Amino acid sequence: MKRYTSICLTLILILTSSIPLFAQFAGGSGTARDPWKVATAEQLNNVRSHLNASFIQTADINLDAKPWNQGEGWKPIGSHRSRFTGNYNGAGFVIKGLKINRPDGDAQGFFGCLEGSVQSLGLKNSNIQGDSGVGGLGRCTSDMVHPYSHNTYLGWNREIWAPDTGHKINGEHPC
Repeated sequence: MKRYTSICLTLILILTSSIPLFAQFAGGSGTARDPWKVATAEQLNNVRSHLNASFIQTADINLDAKPWNQGEGWKPIGSHRSRFTGNYNGAGFVIKGLKINRPDGDAQGFFGCLEGSVQSLGLKNSNIQGDSGVGGLGRCTSDMVHPYSHNTYLGWNREIWAPDTGHKINGEHPC
């Protein structure tokens, strides 16, 4: 009987230990053939923990809510030290209300340093402030296909320089 109980407890531990990884996203496995599905702000925030994986967005995501719009706002995904090298497919959906308020920070954008690829992702009603290397979807970019922006303001050295143009989506600076 003790052996049976021990086996059951071991199985329960094994099964429940894998739940947090699967709960991070709405489905998928992070591969190119089976990208992780991103449908909420919390799942979007989890992308930063898997910088070399593949993702597909399955809904519009609103970041104009606590805690994403408070203080410094959204922390860019990827940095000079840990670049995003994966693939993010926005599937035509948008990220609304992105706020980044780091007037002394470099590499400010939805992605901080991007060496992977981004397809069909849009920003809407966003405000991004940084010292240098400011971009809407990414500061350091390599491969963007069909990105777009609407009513997005980018501030560089505290000046507005690309309001609502649909242009200058990336910072055009090498990392």
